[in-house]
Amino acid sequence: MAVYTDTYYNHFTGKYHGEDSPMHREQNYLLRYTKHLPSYSYDLENMTIAYYYKGHGDILWKDRRQTLKDDCFLVTNPIGDDWFYDNKDIGKRLDTFCVVVTPALKKQFEKYYLGRSCHLLDDPFTSINDELIFIERAFSANHYPVGLLLKNFFESSNTEQFESLNAEEIVITVLNGLYNNHITAYRLARRIPSKKSSTRLETLKRLLVAREYIHDNLHSKVSLDELTRVSSLSKFHLFESFKCVFRKTPHQYANHVKLEKAKELLINGQYSVGHVAVMLGFSDIYSFSRLFKNKYSVPPSLIGKHTIP
Repeated sequence: MAVYTDTYYNHFTGKYHGEDSPMHREQNYLLRYTKHLPSYSYDLENMTIAYYYKGHGDILWKDRRQTLKDDCFLVTNPIGDDWFYDNKDIGKRLDTFCVVVTPALKKQFEKYYLGRSCHLLDDPFTSINDELIFIERAFSANHYPVGLLLKNFFESSNTEQFESLNAEEIVITVLNGLYNNHITAYRLARRIPSKKSSTRLETLKRLLVAREYIHDNLHSKVSLDELTRVSSLSKFHLFESFKCVFRKTPHQYANHVKLEKAKELLINGQYSVGHVAVMLGFSDIYSFSRLFKNKYSVPPSLIGKHTIP
């Protein structure tokens, strides 16, 4: 099994190198590494898609700063502001699976998805003016299909089977997953009542942060004030926009996710009903049981004896 500690491995070339080396605009990269990076400035016109099994330090854009957490992924567009990675903790390494896409490959990808099918057959390599712009932010990998895809490739990279996987096919698979993920995001953004698309996308980014916060805090009762703080949206803007996008209020959405998790835990049979209710932050077993039965038409005490759809 490959070891990536204090080294870079590029799956396109099949080579390892220990020191930071210049990256070239004309090359695609599929990098795997576990290294301490004190800082890194990225100003190429290439697109970057990275999964961090172990993440720390901060990503900085022109007016934004975000701390990288474990089990997250990041997308940066090849246009706009350069980004900078800053890490002051010398005792920790980034454990990373990273895809770097050349402008040429990204343009071919856009040509395929944005061009008309008849035009693609006539001339599949001419450029187009449209460009796919992806939401730039670090997201929790477990909450998005493309995050789970990147996580799967990361796990494959730790096995002997990784050598048999084709680097270019991995990149194309990741781009397909990213495209589908963001098409879904753009469709959700259209539900937000704003005339400007940039405002809708910015609001959606903040709503996704609020949604992730709910998923990451299933053990407690999340308040609107907490969601307002983490999303930087006003309470009323958050409430109305969240309801428009996800078709549920934040409280309803939190209960929905908690009950889905409760069903999973009870089917596995490791915990009692009371234990599950406490684990998921319900005020008491009676309110939990009532909500559960309303959703699934079966009381939680009978899980295992009835089939739940």
